[in-house]
Amino acid sequence: MEGVSGGVWVMIGVGVTVGWWAGRFLPVAGGWLFQERMIRPAEYRWGKKWGSIGLSLGGASVVWLAKDVAEALLALALLLFLLMVVWTDCMRGIIPNRLNGIGAVVFILLQGVRGEAWVPLLVASVAGMCLLGLVSLLSGGGMGGGDVKMAAAAGWALGWPALGAGLGLAIISGGLTALWLWMSRRVEGKTPVPFGPHLAIGFFVAFWYGEELTGWYLSLVNE
Repeated sequence: MEGVSGGVWVMIGVGVTVGWWAGRFLPVAGGWLFQERMIRPAEYRWGKKWGSIGLSLGGASVVWLAKDVAEALLALALLLFLLMVVWTDCMRGIIPNRLNGIGAVVFILLQGVRGEAWVPLLVASVAGMCLLGLVSLLSGGGMGGGDVKMAAAAGWALGWPALGAGLGLAIISGGLTALWLWMSRRVEGKTPVPFGPHLAIGFFVAFWYGEELTGWYLSLVNE
């Protein structure tokens, strides 16, 4: 693009290359989360493939969008957390408590390094847990507790209103996907559909564009 220095393109290339290599170790971390030395071959192959793709593309976006080193570190931590969520939810249908707990602790520490006030972040975490908990209750068990805890953990990384914007995007994405799967007869009415990937997409987009998403939502309401 015009106006982008060569150094930025080099850094993006480095981010893509390192991300592609590091993403191959996603299943290794997954085995530790599941407390298993060996995981299924299909899970390992899927994890290597999508870990590399996700971390390389996400790493490029971090280099492109991060304003400083502290924000880049927080974004990378969030990216790794979200990729693990996608892998565990798609492979096993769960988001482990260990993953949510570690994610929350890392986000709190990195936000402390950035000098962010913890009370607003705590409010965002509690609000995310309550909102998704309400959705879980209304869905009649269609959404698990791991999703609710994940929203609470992500609240420490995103803050408010970015977390709310991410939840809205995830609910829209998940609802449309479930409707498409049902209409195409790929699933039946009570077939569980992983919601973690939709939360991951919504939260990562909202991390960068939370204000814009919030403004868009408000514009729809005010019309």
